[in-house]
Amino acid sequence: FESDSSDKKVIAIATDADVFGFVSNVTTKQEIENTVGSDNKTFNATEEDLAFVGIRQDNTLILRYEFENNILDFYFCENTLQTTVIRQK
Repeated sequence: FESDSSDKKVIAIATDADVFGFVSNVTTKQEIENTVGSDNKTFNATEEDLAFVGIRQDNTLILRYEFENNILDFYFCENTLQTTVIRQK
């Protein structure tokens, strides 16, 4: 997890466990888009993104959804879900 040092509150949580019924190392990007919808952004993960979640694989994509004050990022390696990050905007 990542916290805001000034408020000591959690601002991001990363997990490689199953999230919202999506199974890590099984679920594809298309399956999430079919379930959650197409209102998302897809981009390449930066080194900082990868360091936070502990992935050391190039060509990692992030599928991002924004809901009210939260951001939900799904990380994919070779089109398979690896990690999910939930953070505040």
